Amino acid sequence: MFERHSNQDPSTLLPWYANHTLSTAERDAVETWLKTRPEAADSLAAVEEVRSAVSAQPKLAPSPMVRQRLLAQIKTRQQASRRPAWLVGSAVALVLLVALWIVVQPGIALQWSVTGDGVSTYRVYRAPVNSAEYSLISEIPVQSNAQAYSFTDITALPGQTYTYVVQAVTWTGQTTLSPIAVGRGLDVLPAQVALILTSLVAGAAAMLLVGNATWSPINRRPIGA
Repeated sequence: MFERHSNQDPSTLLPWYANHTLSTAERDAVETWLKTRPEAADSLAAVEEVRSAVSAQPKLAPSPMVRQRLLAQIKTRQQASRRPAWLVGSAVALVLLVALWIVVQPGIALQWSVTGDGVSTYRVYRAPVNSAEYSLISEIPVQSNAQAYSFTDITALPGQTYTYVVQAVTWTGQTTLSPIAVGRGLDVLPAQVALILTSLVAGAAAMLLVGNATWSPINRRPIGA
C-alpha cells in the first residue's frame, strides 16, 4: 500500500496523479515537473498502463454466503479491537482509585496522646451511632518514643454516623478505654467523591488513548480505486 506525504518528490506522486486524487497544489507541482522533465513521460505512461490494466479487470462480487461471512469476521475484529480500550480504561481507573484511597485516606480521622508507660497495643473499635455493638477495626502496635497516635477509618460510609473508642492494652493484659468519639461519614464524602471522579477521568483518558491507537486512519489506494 502506498503512502503519500505533502512534501514528497513529484515523481513519487505519479500514481495519485494518474488516479486523479491529488490536491490542486500537488497536481500543479506534478505537471510542472513533467514539463521540465520530458523523460518523465515514460514513467507516467507506465503508471497509467498499470492503472488501466487494474481497472480493466472484471469486478467479481462474492456470493451472499461469503459476503455474510466476511462481514461477520470484520464485526468480530472490530469488537475485539474495542475491548482492550474498555479493559485498559477500567483497569487504570481502578488502580488509580485504590492508590489514591491509600495515599490520601479520605476517612474519619482519630487522634490521641500517650500518657504513661506499659501499653503494648491500641485497639480501635467502631459502632453505629446509638448502638453498643462495637467491632474491632484496627490494632496499632506501640512505637518507641511515640507521644501521639492517629488512625483514619477509610471504610466509613457517607450516610452513616459512628462512635469510636480506643482501647489501650498493657503488656500484662490490662485494658483501659478512651472517651467515646463521634464521626460522621458525610463529612468525608466530598473528598471521596473527588477521588472517584479523578480516577474515572483518568480511566476515560486511557480508554481514548488506547482507542485512538487501535483505530488508525486507512491510507488511500493510489491505483485502481
